[in-house]
Amino acid sequence: MSKKYVLLSTLLFLASSPLFSQDGNPDISFGGNGTIQTDISGGGGDFAYDIAQKTDGKLIVAGGVDIGNFEFIPAIVQFDTNGDLSQSFGNNGIVLRDFGTDFDFYIHVGAQSDGKVIAGGSMGPSGNKIVILNRYLENGDLDTSFGNNGDLIPFNSDNESSAFAMLDDDSFLIANPVNNGSTIIIQLKKYLANGTLDVSFGTNGTAFIENGGNSNAVYFIKIMTNGNMVLAGDIQSNGTYKTSLVRLLPDGSKDASFGTNGIALITEFTDFTLQSIGVYDNGNIAVLQSFYSVDPDIAQTRVTRYTANGIFDSTFGPGGQGFIDPNIENLVARTLLIQPNQRLLLYGEYTDFFEGGGNTFIKRYHTNGGTDDSFNITTVLNSEYFSEKMILQEDGKLVCLGKSPWYSGDEDYVLERYNNTPLNVPEFETDSLTAFPNPARNEVTITYNLIENTEVPYQISDISGKLLMEGKLSGRQAVINLSALQSGLYFLNTINSTLRLVKE
Repeated sequence: MSKKYVLLSTLLFLASSPLFSQDGNPDISFGGNGTIQTDISGGGGDFAYDIAQKTDGKLIVAGGVDIGNFEFIPAIVQFDTNGDLSQSFGNNGIVLRDFGTDFDFYIHVGAQSDGKVIAGGSMGPSGNKIVILNRYLENGDLDTSFGNNGDLIPFNSDNESSAFAMLDDDSFLIANPVNNGSTIIIQLKKYLANGTLDVSFGTNGTAFIENGGNSNAVYFIKIMTNGNMVLAGDIQSNGTYKTSLVRLLPDGSKDASFGTNGIALITEFTDFTLQSIGVYDNGNIAVLQSFYSVDPDIAQTRVTRYTANGIFDSTFGPGGQGFIDPNIENLVARTLLIQPNQRLLLYGEYTDFFEGGGNTFIKRYHTNGGTDDSFNITTVLNSEYFSEKMILQEDGKLVCLGKSPWYSGDEDYVLERYNNTPLNVPEFETDSLTAFPNPARNEVTITYNLIENTEVPYQISDISGKLLMEGKLSGRQAVINLSALQSGLYFLNTINSTLRLVKE
């Protein structure tokens, strides 16, 4: 056998190993091996609750730290793209804000396009907390032009279930249950980028969400591609609280085409707890719910889908069973995301029921709810890990936020980053994607079967993941010229498939 083919055989073996598979591998450019653990308080307990990415790629994390005697104050931490603390932000990447009470945390965080950071949570003594939002400049200084000397107080309410969302134009939304004198209803306020109420929204900046009774919790706000908003919360229906989805138009009014007057009940697995929601481009809504039982200890997970008009989609999931069930008894699922190509990502941890914490869990699913086997996590970065939230970076990589376990010392912030290369187009169908000749000298013919009138992008990369060529597939075959490439092993990636190409 010639040396050339011995080399190619070796490359093929390496490419088939987990080290060179892309989706699901740790991003070794982050912390050196894909993860970082950061002690924020210098020995106390550190709790992280929310994470966002800035336009320059840096990551900001919101939470709280123990400053002694179990007194927690809010914290914002900024990380550079490689996982190092940002030395240009606050004190070595850390900003603390002491409101003078003993159990305060930032639970929301978002970034504006100019690099400013908005963070918020419920602050104050127990039984008398209020929602406060703060904005920080690029260097971490409090922006005193925001709100009242830096404090924006949208609600005077002792209900700690607020939801927050940033919009593309740097405006933002904040929702919270508020007692209006006779009932508790959800109020949703919209603020312009400078922190002033957007009076064109709702009634002088506030939308009022009620259903003829109390509404005691709001959990999530998601923005749709058409500007509509989806909220998830507990809303009273026929005398009892029921977890519901609410859809609003961009002006804050209810979308009457959704559910009943803009409100749709989550009708399946009503004894499960809502964990996360995601919105598809076509208006469908994915819902993550979980259930925990004792004796025996079993954690159950369900992902269901509701149509654009608020009806339970009974065709979703493997075999059209109506839901995704990972069928993992010790799975604690936290976050559900919808990728730009409309595949679904599920994140959590494999928990130890006795002490809690475990390996990271991430799975990817096709648009019909079937498992996407091209995404696999084979490397354990943190075997004892409490999951909190996952985000999708602009480049498609996944960043997981959690904390180290309490039983191994005081908790620290833990971040993990994984490679994930979704192409930004809807999913498509393929049948027997092949290449011939393979190995090829100059040109290779790719055959496939695409949905009629569909164009699907492809990318060709080397074994290090470097992008070398890209184009589009359509019809049933395409001829690709490889003459510009050196002899070696390459990968042709589409949404559904990865094909190995050998250039002679």
